[in-house]
Amino acid sequence: MILIPPPLQEPLALEVAAVLDQLHSPQERRAFGELQTALDQGEVPPELEEVLARLLRMSLETGRFARLYGPHAEAAARRLFLATEPGRQLAQQAQQINQALALWNGRRLDRVQLSVRGPGAYALELEGEGARTVILLDHQGVRLQGIEAT
Repeated sequence: MILIPPPLQEPLALEVAAVLDQLHSPQERRAFGELQTALDQGEVPPELEEVLARLLRMSLETGRFARLYGPHAEAAARRLFLATEPGRQLAQQAQQINQALALWNGRRLDRVQLSVRGPGAYALELEGEGARTVILLDHQGVRLQGIEAT
């Protein structure tokens, strides 16, 4: 169960209402309607975490949350997103990348290159002193594609 901080309840209710106005799928309308009810109660059950995360992702990625509710509400919404399962998965991805990057502690870095793999998809390559690391960044998050060390 995710508790919704009182300062976020009204902004999130407004965001759900805005999304509901745009939805045509009965399943999506039902899911967001259930989220609205949960937000009114101040608690989102586990089965609605994905819907809450989608709402937060849309509002945060577009800048809408910051623009309409200010930087403090945006920061609280980011923390709330990280409390959802999708948010925890992204944090875990970042932790795995940090563990892989620890290979570079104390090593000389000879080459850093960012390349485009497609729309919104990039590869960051690090090479030097007997090591090579490739990190992918795209709509799925950040992932380690490869790591080599001698």
